[in-house]
Amino acid sequence: MKKKQHGEAQAKSAYLQSAPAPLVALHEGRQSFPGRNILGRLLTDRRMQRPWTVLSRNVSSVSEWERLWKEITLVLRRAREERESRTKEEAQFLKIARQANRLAKSIEDGSLDLLAYELFPVEVMNILGVDNWSSIDRLERAAIAGRLLDEWPSVQELLAELAARAEHLASDAITENRVVERKTRNRETLHFVRALGGYVKARYRTPLYGTVAIIASVVLERDVTKAFVEKELKRGH
Repeated sequence: MKKKQHGEAQAKSAYLQSAPAPLVALHEGRQSFPGRNILGRLLTDRRMQRPWTVLSRNVSSVSEWERLWKEITLVLRRAREERESRTKEEAQFLKIARQANRLAKSIEDGSLDLLAYELFPVEVMNILGVDNWSSIDRLERAAIAGRLLDEWPSVQELLAELAARAEHLASDAITENRVVERKTRNRETLHFVRALGGYVKARYRTPLYGTVAIIASVVLERDVTKAFVEKELKRGH
């Protein structure tokens, strides 16, 4: 019994002083969950001493700490997933374009060739300040829509625009310079850094390049520098 208690005390003392209490509680409270070993590294690796301190200036609640941890695990999972091949992705977008064009042609000059506002849900019109949208007739809806916007696209025009964008994405799938094809850096590292860095900047209104670099280094168990993170995040925007 004494040996077991001593082992538990040693495990608890291994946590960094700056490690967030909600994540320590999560790690201690459950002996098995996806990514537990990664969370353990983040809570005990000395390189994380300053990052946890820096993050605590932006994160305070239990839910926010848990959200950050969930984001790290999500980013890591996606970084490890294989991306669709160029040809398969191109084919998927072209299929969408064909379907949108066929649908647009099938409703041309028919009863479903409506202006876009006619398909707006009641909840959307309520947000726009129209409380009785479902109970007024077509002429009244047209008058209200005209006050909201001078010109409304038709459903057919929207479908044509959707088809055009899908065709553009199909072209990009073949021609864009992808992370997966760059040989100078590990693909997994690039995806992880860009995704986590983007989340941190959007969530906390500051890029925290050094913090992202150390988290990536600990999670991926490879050296990721602040300069690399800064370059990749600026490249992606």
